[in-house]
Amino acid sequence: SPESITFFFKMMGDIYRYLAETACCFRSKTTYSEGEEVSGNIDSSLALAFYYLSSEVAKAHLAPSDPIRLGLALNFSVFYHQIMSSPARACEVAKNAFDEALYELPKKGTRAFKDSSLIMEILRDNLTKWTKSDEADEHSPHDEDHDVVNEDDDSKQRTGPVYNIPSGTAPR
Repeated sequence: SPESITFFFKMMGDIYRYLAETACCFRSKTTYSEGEEVSGNIDSSLALAFYYLSSEVAKAHLAPSDPIRLGLALNFSVFYHQIMSSPARACEVAKNAFDEALYELPKKGTRAFKDSSLIMEILRDNLTKWTKSDEADEHSPHDEDHDVVNEDDDSKQRTGPVYNIPSGTAPR
């Protein structure tokens, strides 16, 4: 199903993003098919490729407010901000996902509404933080951005690198 494919590619992007965050060797520069230069290593190139594939499937088959699609946008934007050092692109990805989802929120009271609302709140928080950092020019590479949390209790939030979507949004 499109949900499963999107989720799988997103998880692969998350894994390679994690590897890129922790890698200390094999640094190089690679140019991706759309001309984006990837500073770092092969892991960041693979993360970009998997996030891109996941985005294409999500755009074609999932509603803008689908929690899987929003979780992908959140993690993809954090990838651009932390790994690619591209706050402008990170803000673009996050803002586009937030704006598109605003007009098609799931029915109130549903699990999808709760998950989508939570992820949209984190997207908005990251956008606020990133735009303030850019304006003040105080951004440190050690600042941590909100990412999607995978816990049984969705009411708990963490900051920093966490690599899974909320537990209730995995494809069945």
